[in-house]
Amino acid sequence: MPSQRKKRTLILFLVSALLLIPTGLLFTTPGRLLILNWNEAQWQRQALRHYRYTFKNVSFANANANALYEVVIEVDDDQTLSMTRKSDGTAVSMALFQDYNTIPKLFQKLHSMVEHNPRTYIAQYQPQTGIPVYVNIDFSSTTTDDGYVLTVTDFQVLSEADQ
Repeated sequence: MPSQRKKRTLILFLVSALLLIPTGLLFTTPGRLLILNWNEAQWQRQALRHYRYTFKNVSFANANANALYEVVIEVDDDQTLSMTRKSDGTAVSMALFQDYNTIPKLFQKLHSMVEHNPRTYIAQYQPQTGIPVYVNIDFSSTTTDDGYVLTVTDFQVLSEADQ
């Protein structure tokens, strides 16, 4: 019986260690970049050319982008084909979302944000594609309105016939 107890203790210790080491790393810029790079590579491996997604930018720093709520973005061969409000389908100025109007541009923007060492950076990625589906970023505890919450939902791979 003592050997089973030792085994359980050892397993509990190893599991705890495996959980704690990455958690500490997650809160550093190199750790955040490591995870971001891994997910970006996952996206690149998919080699998806034609897709559509819904993007939402709740930015306290950009009132114009925040006022549009969710936009549906369609992309083919890294070119944005259309950008419309999800609520009513009306066209949206592409300039308002130029940093987010393709998944590669979204990754570029996230790299830039992480490299500025935000106070808070919480990200969730879609496991199969690597797409960032939820990102919460806050740069300073003393500055109001410098945070972002970015979401990607309703991601669809489209065929050429869907154009």
